[in-house]
Amino acid sequence: IHFLSLDTHETILHYSFSEVLSTRRYRSDNGDNYLDMKLGNLMVQKIVRIETNQGSDISNLIGQYMQVINRHKKRPNDKMSLQRYH
Repeated sequence: IHFLSLDTHETILHYSFSEVLSTRRYRSDNGDNYLDMKLGNLMVQKIVRIETNQGSDISNLIGQYMQVINRHKKRPNDKMSLQRYH
């Protein structure tokens, strides 16, 4: 998952799908929309908060990718490398 500069389209931050624990979208009391991504593992976690009106779309897309990745992890004889998701 790459976060790009609006001006230069250069990567500012990036995270692998294996780091994503969960996402949630919410609206603040003053009407701003946010997407929280919980990253890390069971021992160490951090939350990246993104202000966006596309939180639902982004969260759904990440969820779809995670389903595909988990489906491939469950296949014992799958020859596809999971490294491409990291």
